[in-house]
Amino acid sequence: LALLGIHESYPVAKMLPGVNCGACGKAGCHDLAEALVSGEVKKVSACRAGKKDKNFDPIIAYLKNTPGPDGKTIDVGM
Repeated sequence: LALLGIHESYPVAKMLPGVNCGACGKAGCHDLAEALVSGEVKKVSACRAGKKDKNFDPIIAYLKNTPGPDGKTIDVGM
């Protein structure tokens, strides 16, 4: 991703558990956040360490309600 994409994924990375376990298939939480923001990963439940109320619901709401530089929001599922 471009530098701008990395910047956009930062809030999502902060909402993930931060254990960097790699169970999602990514190198860590920041890589998963980038994949969610870019649309590569469509479900937040790819994060095996996350919890619905603490991690997934806030990420879904953030991506649904926060437009990117193009003015579009990102639709991800549970």
